[in-house]
Amino acid sequence: MRIIAVFVLLVAIPTVASGQNFPPSYPPEGDRGEYYLTFTVSDSTDFDSTDSASVYPDQAVRDSIQSEHPNWSRGAEAIEEYALGRQDINFLGQVEGEKGHDKWNVRLTNGDTIRVNPQEVSRRSEDLTFEYYHRDHELIVFASQWTEGGGYVVVSRTDGDATRTFGPPVLSPSGKWFVAFNEDTVAGYSPNGLQLFKIKRNEVTEVVRYRIDRRLGGPTGCRWIDDSTFRLQLLEQDIVRDGTGKSFQHYQVSIREKK
Repeated sequence: MRIIAVFVLLVAIPTVASGQNFPPSYPPEGDRGEYYLTFTVSDSTDFDSTDSASVYPDQAVRDSIQSEHPNWSRGAEAIEEYALGRQDINFLGQVEGEKGHDKWNVRLTNGDTIRVNPQEVSRRSEDLTFEYYHRDHELIVFASQWTEGGGYVVVSRTDGDATRTFGPPVLSPSGKWFVAFNEDTVAGYSPNGLQLFKIKRNEVTEVVRYRIDRRLGGPTGCRWIDDSTFRLQLLEQDIVRDGTGKSFQHYQVSIREKK
């Protein structure tokens, strides 16, 4: 019976089979909106792992702060304290909320003030911690902590809209697009996938959402090549053999407009 029980447990654990690739394009032709993505397997030598991990100009400092806090939430709070001291954020005010769920007052570019409540942005959100302000596009980036897992929220100072994203925005060279991604192939508490957003007059619109099958792996890096092409790094983890097996796939991803 013990052997059978172990076998059932191993079957229940999510695994990643090697050699699986993305489809040539996504979404499928019948499900496409105005834009879609195409995927081409890329040589790993074309991918700079250091650049791929750099979402912010001071990424190394932020990573160092996070590494000092094994708890993700406490690390996010420490990064918030650091980030608030790095940028002039006189339009942003923290308001202590009920049960420790902090809210934020945001003064918009037209002079109005709105309040961003984490539990109104998402029923799963327990807390929002400030992470970065993209001044050129008037976009405020918050990390969103859930009871289990987490995500991100991008708030526009132009219209006050709050957009939920899988990860922090990685902007294209011209700022017309941004990619948001997250890898969670093991626990499954957070989204495992990729989103593409279009920015027009500082307004954000999601045009592609790809929740990636965890057996394919999860995105861990993105680097723009030009304003319609980026490279994507995908982490594959095999947790059945010894719990440490990891490998990477690399893709060149192009933004296509539906004709």
